[in-house]
Amino acid sequence: MNKYKAETTVSLLVAVSLFAVIVLVFSRWQSVQNRQLSKQFQQQQAVQILENQIALKLARLECESSLTQNSVYYQIRCSSNQHSISFPLGKIELNND
Repeated sequence: MNKYKAETTVSLLVAVSLFAVIVLVFSRWQSVQNRQLSKQFQQQQAVQILENQIALKLARLECESSLTQNSVYYQIRCSSNQHSISFPLGKIELNND
């Protein structure tokens, strides 16, 4: 009776390579997901800040020029017909027409 080895060096290298590829693909996917989540979070905060600026305008108070919230810096610009807010991962503009 012939005895066969359950694994060979080549099969171990293939298995380790496949595992490494799977880990790298998952890591890349996770990185993309984290970036999208961060962008959505910053956008949501920016919308809330813009809502507050509109409320300040309706109360006849001055618009803030910048704001830091949750360690994220927001640059705010208000004019009579437009509000805009810039943040590290994007920008939102709102026309008051």
